Amino acid sequence: MVSMHKKILIANWKMNGNSESLKSLAEYYVNMLTGQQAEVVLCPAHPYLSLVNNITKNSPVKLGAQNIASFPKGSYTGEVSGEMLTDIGCKYVIIGHYERRKFFNERGEEIARKIDLAVQSNLIPILCVGEKLNKRKEGTYLSFIKEQIENSQILYQKNAVIAYEPVWSIGTGVIPTVEEIAEVVDMITTMSKAKVLYGGSVSADNSCLISDIANLDGFLVGAASLKAEEFHAIYKSLLG
Repeated sequence: MVSMHKKILIANWKMNGNSESLKSLAEYYVNMLTGQQAEVVLCPAHPYLSLVNNITKNSPVKLGAQNIASFPKGSYTGEVSGEMLTDIGCKYVIIGHYERRKFFNERGEEIARKIDLAVQSNLIPILCVGEKLNKRKEGTYLSFIKEQIENSQILYQKNAVIAYEPVWSIGTGVIPTVEEIAEVVDMITTMSKAKVLYGGSVSADNSCLISDIANLDGFLVGAASLKAEEFHAIYKSLLG
């Protein structure tokens, strides 16, 4: 179980890096986070899970995957099951990231299946939710995010993470105001006992302000997690 009092910092490396660069990053983070006060999770692309696991397995740093198959096993060429992820050392798995929804047409029912299969495999699901800019402008963003959460069935899970990632902020360098983030975090907190994270252009420059938001348990970091010193700065800001 994830401690309800411990912050969590997740590195989503997406489809970036190679054996040399990711090995170097993982080693840096393991050394950097000795005696860590926050849960740190590294999520490399599938081909590098074993490499990163070999570096992190005897440390407090946890391993996460970026995706999971929506089937438990069988003839599904190219897919990776929850059982396989657990077997290779994963403790977490990202589910429903906007890039999966956009490029691979993932929808509520499939995301719900993935969450269920993750939990069956003793993986902690990290559900990503967030609105497009038009929902924000229309003022319908809270109901949209609420629906994403309800459709995912994650509310039935005892041990889970929900990451708020406004689509218009992912990789753009534009972030919501602290008040806008806090509003969504508070809504999610009233719905769920899950850890609530923020993701979307998180950087060393803005993480200090965002870290002060009440009920926020940490960050899901994309591009900045590929920069060792910047990720370290975000980690320190999370601890206060």
